[in-house]
Amino acid sequence: MIKSLRLILPVCLICYLLGCASIKQYFINASLNYQLQPVPEQFNLQSWQQVLEFEGQGSFICQIEFVDQQMNLVALSAAGLPLMQLTWSAQSGVNLIQPPPFELNPQLIIRDIQLTHWPVLAVQSGLPASISVRQIVAENVIISRSIETETDKLIDIRYFNQNIEFNDLTLNYRLFIKQLN
Repeated sequence: MIKSLRLILPVCLICYLLGCASIKQYFINASLNYQLQPVPEQFNLQSWQQVLEFEGQGSFICQIEFVDQQMNLVALSAAGLPLMQLTWSAQSGVNLIQPPPFELNPQLIIRDIQLTHWPVLAVQSGLPASISVRQIVAENVIISRSIETETDKLIDIRYFNQNIEFNDLTLNYRLFIKQLN
């Protein structure tokens, strides 16, 4: 009985995670027209662990490493099973080493990471002149960042200690990012 449970529980967990992870495919928003930017030098040799949760659609753990202007990203299920692995650099673009078992645009994940973590000047240089980045900082801590036109807010990002709420108002989805380190 215990042996059966040891086999059944991981299979059920995988099916559940794959079901949660079957998020609809997102495309980089044409109205935003963001050009992915090179990895900032200050990120070189850094490693981040984050949980990315798409509101109501599933989550995964990300290990992100920056080496020599390249981003290496591995996405894992809550059970530690590999879901996706990619490398990205401004020179070579996205290299999907292990495609996700669900529909997901890896460039959108990279875009969201950049819009959230890259310095404002780097983000601004990836946007058309008609779109601007507004950031509110209090006591050297980022409180919020928004990507907007003169009349519309396109993306709203809120920072709460180790948690970040990323709200893409044009694609109508919300991403919660929890820093684990």
